[in-house]
Amino acid sequence: MLRTLFHTIALATVLLSHARAIATPLTVASLTSVREETRIALPSGFQYPNGIARASDGTLYVGSVTSGKILRIQPNGRTETFFPGNNEIFAANSLRLDEQRNILWGASSDFLGVRGADGEVTRRPHRIFALDSRTGKVLRVILMPDGGFGNDMAIDPQGGVYLTDSNRPRIHYLAPGAKQLQVWAEDERLRSQPVGLAGIARVANGIVVVGLFSGGRLFKVTPSPQGTQVEAISLQRPIENPDGMVFAPDGSLLVLEGAIASGNGRLLCIRDILAPASQPKAIEVLADKMESPVNLTVADRQIWVTESRIRHRLIPGKEAAVPERFFIRRFTLPSSKTDDEEKSMATYLITGANRGIGYEYCRQLQARGENVIAVCRAVSDELKELGVQIEAGIDITSDVSVTQLRDRLQQMPIEVLINNAAIVERVTLEKLDFDSIRKQFEVNAIGALRVTHTLLPHLKAGSKVVMMTSRMGSIADNTSGGSYGYRMSKVALSMAGKSLAHDLKPLGIAVAILHPGLVQTRMTNFSASGVTPEVSVQGLLARINELSLDNTGTFWHSNGEVLPW
Repeated sequence: MLRTLFHTIALATVLLSHARAIATPLTVASLTSVREETRIALPSGFQYPNGIARASDGTLYVGSVTSGKILRIQPNGRTETFFPGNNEIFAANSLRLDEQRNILWGASSDFLGVRGADGEVTRRPHRIFALDSRTGKVLRVILMPDGGFGNDMAIDPQGGVYLTDSNRPRIHYLAPGAKQLQVWAEDERLRSQPVGLAGIARVANGIVVVGLFSGGRLFKVTPSPQGTQVEAISLQRPIENPDGMVFAPDGSLLVLEGAIASGNGRLLCIRDILAPASQPKAIEVLADKMESPVNLTVADRQIWVTESRIRHRLIPGKEAAVPERFFIRRFTLPSSKTDDEEKSMATYLITGANRGIGYEYCRQLQARGENVIAVCRAVSDELKELGVQIEAGIDITSDVSVTQLRDRLQQMPIEVLINNAAIVERVTLEKLDFDSIRKQFEVNAIGALRVTHTLLPHLKAGSKVVMMTSRMGSIADNTSGGSYGYRMSKVALSMAGKSLAHDLKPLGIAVAILHPGLVQTRMTNFSASGVTPEVSVQGLLARINELSLDNTGTFWHSNGEVLPW
């Protein structure tokens, strides 16, 4: 086994000679253009970035393979040490974020070992770990079984962890709450020397794709009641040291080509990789000329790649040539749409997008090909699966938080702004709760106005603003009383929408004030007498389509009825 992985000259020589055997000229696929954004320079003294994970609010976590230190890079660019590394966690060669459970998982494999006074190198047992993603507190450390080398990870929606083993032809699985790793798949075809399995990517149906680092091959592993089925994926050429991989929102597989021998690290794309094919899968090169790219994370069309620059440690005589700085490379994937389709796409920003009506807005708009920006405090698994742009961690009652949203959007124009975020708390005359009333005003009325005002620079002539109010905010229609906080806040929201209609009309921006109807959502306890979110949103989108400067400021039911104030 690889007791001296990536350290001794003998192993480096084997790695280089083996890599040269599979390295081939780029004759299969031409370089497909991707736009590289500004590189993220890591702090001086932080060396050999490897593991990387991204939170839905844009925060990046970057781990060092040689120290265990993990950086946290905020969306505004502020960088801090999130975890310093310690005797238990001495490397972070993979990082995966379970945002729903606030857990940052990582693999800590002893890359360099500890050199004693006698010059001998000893290695600590390889392991995985879990940190609290909010505080950096160590939650768990689990040793690899049978001397395994944990390389890369994938997380399932239940919080289970899949882990490749570079020493043995295995994929391990840690079930939610379990204390020990179990063998999920084992097959001799998953073995290569000197380094075996590396990258892993999982799709929603449970199928995973893994790569053999030294073998240059990819495999599909499918779970079934009889066990796992391993199938080699036919490629038009071997991949020179396939490493980190992830599925893009369009279903294509993004793979990093480490390229030990050639030194020309690449970002690859393999489309329809899980579909049956009579011909080998084509390999597209999206970016090249990277120095030892090892891991990546993706959000919408944005890709962040850790460029480890560690190849020099594998070349005899070059071990001491440590680079001065290290970087995260950021790329934007080309759009799959034609120029005409891009021009016809509208950008919709929806607040309160993680469930209910907000989620349904996102689903229907994404299905018809619009550009969707889903804004929420905490992201749901269902929203993640849509593949839309998600801006999470946004509190619409906070000036700072909404300003951060504006900064994240940079110069992106918004055609339709849908202020959907809202809360409801039952307040009766017998049990008046003024704190609750105040809270509902902050979210339902002031929050929507704050978002609209802050994002005004992103609106243009022809843009539309939607205030998702309620018939319970109609004074004329109030025949039952009660619900003081909700009713009063929705009256205030409707009034804000009416004033905005007047103030924004000279700018060419129309405003709709919409009531969704009684809808089967958590807010209404899934009322049996309500309509489904699908039906409601179909009507709401019809009203938005009809909105113009001629009817701006109208109070509509989703069914088209004009409601009384």
